[in-house]
Amino acid sequence: MQRKMTAFLFLFIILASVFVVASSGGKTGRTKLSDTPGCTCHGSSPSANVQVLIEGPDTVKINSTTAYKVRISGGPASAAGTNIAVSQGSLAPVSGTLQSLSGELTHTAPLSFGGNTEVIFEFEYTATASTGQITLAANGNSVNLNGGTSGDEWNFAANKVIQVESPNAITDRINIQPSAFTLNQNYPNPFNPATVIRYRLSTVSAVNLTVYNVLGQRVQTLVDAEQTAGNYQVAFKAGTLPSGTYFYTLRVGAEIVMRRMMLKK
Repeated sequence: MQRKMTAFLFLFIILASVFVVASSGGKTGRTKLSDTPGCTCHGSSPSANVQVLIEGPDTVKINSTTAYKVRISGGPASAAGTNIAVSQGSLAPVSGTLQSLSGELTHTAPLSFGGNTEVIFEFEYTATASTGQITLAANGNSVNLNGGTSGDEWNFAANKVIQVESPNAITDRINIQPSAFTLNQNYPNPFNPATVIRYRLSTVSAVNLTVYNVLGQRVQTLVDAEQTAGNYQVAFKAGTLPSGTYFYTLRVGAEIVMRRMMLKK
């Protein structure tokens, strides 16, 4: 009898361990786009103590692939997890911290804050072949890693509405030049195989400099960082790319400027 009880207890511990590990691997179907929203395993309702933000461009081109981030802060802040969904198009992880399940993204394991004030999950969105508005949705949890769910908290991100445009829409904004920064024409232009892109910032800003082809598909991200005021120049090397027209976009905060360049081989 004692041996049976010992064997049963051993089996129970194994099954419980498997359940905990499996649960820590993330879940889908928990965003505001789902019929069953909410990370209820970490609390019955969302908590204002946890802040979840979807960060990235508000406008993308058809068939293009664009980088986005989910930032999670607040709560117990030992580790965090997330579930990310989109109404149209597709999502893909850019590192091992996320996995694709049932067309959505979720964490592979709780990601440690590591002494930082926030956890960041990075992913890519590939737009549909038609124009219109799509919605990105996410939730995030902040956990204490105490071996259970007691004391854990979670919250929804505000849904992010993204406009999917045709490639021709690029030309509508080429000559718009905000006063907060200046984007110069690349030189040389036309070029082969490399050119230099110069820009000036008047204040400390979050900067993204990306090159696209005529289909609106992302070719290369040259800069994605916070930079101080000043003059900058970045080399774009196109040795493996075919001849043709390309566009480069400079996003500074909420403002964006695009210019055209020509690769001739």
